Amino acid sequence: MKKSVFIKGATILSLAGIIVKILGAFFKIPLANMIGDTGMAYFTPSYYIYSFFLTLATAGIPVAISKLVSESRTLGNDVQAQRVFILSSRLMLALGAVSFAIVFFGAELFANALQLPEIIISMKSIAPALLIVPLLASYRGYFQGIHNMMPTAISQIVEQGFRVIIGLLFAYILYAQVLELPLAYSPEALGAAGATFGAVAGAFGGLIAIVLIYFIFKKKGQFNLSKTDIPTKRDSWQSIVKTIVMISIPITIGATLMPITNLVDAAIVNPRLLAAGFAPETAKSLYGQLTGFAGPITNLPLVFTQAIAVTMVPLAAAAYKMREQQSLETQVIIALRLSVIIALPCMVGLIILAKPILLMLYPSQIESAMNAVPCLMILAFGVFPLAIAQTMTGVLQGIGKQSVPVKNLGMGLLLKVILTWILVASPFFNIVGAAIGTVIGYFLAAILNTISVIRYTKITLHFKQVFLRPLLPTFIMAMATIIVYEMMMFLFNRNSISTLTAVFIAVIIYGIALILTKVITKDEIERIPFPAKLMPIKNWLLKRL
Repeated sequence: MKKSVFIKGATILSLAGIIVKILGAFFKIPLANMIGDTGMAYFTPSYYIYSFFLTLATAGIPVAISKLVSESRTLGNDVQAQRVFILSSRLMLALGAVSFAIVFFGAELFANALQLPEIIISMKSIAPALLIVPLLASYRGYFQGIHNMMPTAISQIVEQGFRVIIGLLFAYILYAQVLELPLAYSPEALGAAGATFGAVAGAFGGLIAIVLIYFIFKKKGQFNLSKTDIPTKRDSWQSIVKTIVMISIPITIGATLMPITNLVDAAIVNPRLLAAGFAPETAKSLYGQLTGFAGPITNLPLVFTQAIAVTMVPLAAAAYKMREQQSLETQVIIALRLSVIIALPCMVGLIILAKPILLMLYPSQIESAMNAVPCLMILAFGVFPLAIAQTMTGVLQGIGKQSVPVKNLGMGLLLKVILTWILVASPFFNIVGAAIGTVIGYFLAAILNTISVIRYTKITLHFKQVFLRPLLPTFIMAMATIIVYEMMMFLFNRNSISTLTAVFIAVIIYGIALILTKVITKDEIERIPFPAKLMPIKNWLLKRL
């Protein structure tokens, strides 16, 4: 498997992820400014519950589709690849229907369990998305299996675009009570419900987009299906179902650990804050600052590493299946190096600019933004270990060790819950204790995943090349960030202009530093798919290496 295939796939998903996260910022940031930390305290638990059941319905099977389709096509069996897709799609639709029923009809039970009765309307408004997203995910898994990441990227952008536009529109209509509906809910709860409905609109838009792409590809004959292929015993429906189940169950269990942990946080953080002596409204606000203000910002860098992890599954599966040890080692090292190169400066940058970023993003909620600064600074430390954990999870899933990252992440999240329970009840740590527990849990998961990859693949990671060499460019970037921000504040005294300028300059300087210190090689730059208009920049770089 060529390195260019991996880099191209990861690049496409990363670019799509950037666009999606930017659109997401245009969702959560104005939403938080609109409905405040109390409204976000209603929105977040509803979304966590939805995410949990969405994970149950979609987490494992798309990965199984990607892995099995990639293996089948590698062996020249395109008929089986198509069968995997069709059967798994039916399974996902069934799981989605069950998940919808539980969330919609059990909304009151969940709300009572969390002692948040006003999230009922949010849960019911988001539940229909569970009928749509599973089918959407099956199409994405199929295209990823044939190493074509573009349809996934396009559908993600369309999905997020619909979600943002419709979600914010409905949030405003309900929060501002434009229609003056006679509902027995606060404006914050109504606004949160309008926002959650955006997920339904987004899922519908994304599904339409990827189905259209599928039929366009099919019409052009790009699936290479042959009517003369004779199914073997391996191609039976029973065999496919068994294989899908064996692959998807451990992945699903592992994927649900994060939503479960978020739900546990939602259930325990508020009572532990009350135990620390905070008033109920203050406790609710603190939780909203952590999950609604600081949390979404730290998720932005992880879009890159998530793209790397998704790309790794089919590529690692193909290399492992064909016993191409050198190819597998090359793919793993490239993936890990890219994760470190991306995550390390993002972590440092968020720590340095935590306060300016929050003040820039939440101008209508200055007090809440200021209070969220310590949470963001702590959570930023978790960007690096989580990026490593995600990438190594993709490798382990690709080589058929789906249960291993489940155990590793489970141990990390168990440690997180224990630390959150202890630290949040301390008046000194309070809500910051939840952030500390999260970071330490991620570090444990990352260490265990890395050890597992080395154990099962027998590869050499080259610690100095992967982890130490990016430190110097990151240090240079950090110094540049501080200097540029302070200089801009001195000249203009405008936080937004200063922050954006500092980030822009920091990215440029970091890129230059990577090249000058030879952290990124000439060969790797040659394999990065530059758009036609940016080819002069690529050629300029290559000439100077």
